[in-house]
Amino acid sequence: PPPPPPPPPPPPQKIISTVKFVPPVVKKDEEVQKEQEIVKQADIKAPVAAVTVVGNSDGPDLSGLVDNAPTAGIVDDKPYDYVEQMPEFPGGNSEIIKFLGKNIRYPALALRNSIEGKVYIKFVVDENGQVQNPIVQKGIGGGCDEEAARVIKLLPRFNPGKQNGRAVKVYYNVPVSFTIR
Repeated sequence: PPPPPPPPPPPPQKIISTVKFVPPVVKKDEEVQKEQEIVKQADIKAPVAAVTVVGNSDGPDLSGLVDNAPTAGIVDDKPYDYVEQMPEFPGGNSEIIKFLGKNIRYPALALRNSIEGKVYIKFVVDENGQVQNPIVQKGIGGGCDEEAARVIKLLPRFNPGKQNGRAVKVYYNVPVSFTIR
């Protein structure tokens, strides 16, 4: 058999620009040029514009227009994800766990099928500390999702979350564990 053809030559390399390092040179004070001093804004007295334009003072009256500038008192009805002071359950997270343990009834379907795990519930704590709109974020099925949402609705009032010193709606997440004993 004939010998294999030689491999093609490699493509030409790209030329890369380089910067030459020039070592600093020590000179006498007399030989060194003084650097220009940077002028401060307050020291500039020259006019900014080249032409002064005189306006018309007989324009329309704008006093009746509504100011669209944002104010500190804006009431936003949407729940926050995080606020300066998050909602707190009276007694802390350990009391939430106790409450859930006392009130959860393990679903029969989950018992028959040996379903265990955590159901993650997201809900809103409103301005009054009431629990609203529980939603299953991640469920395990077998009736556990519905039972977790039912018990979350039964939670007593929270201390509401606050933003800028004002009570606001805040999202709150709770994992509900289901374990067969």
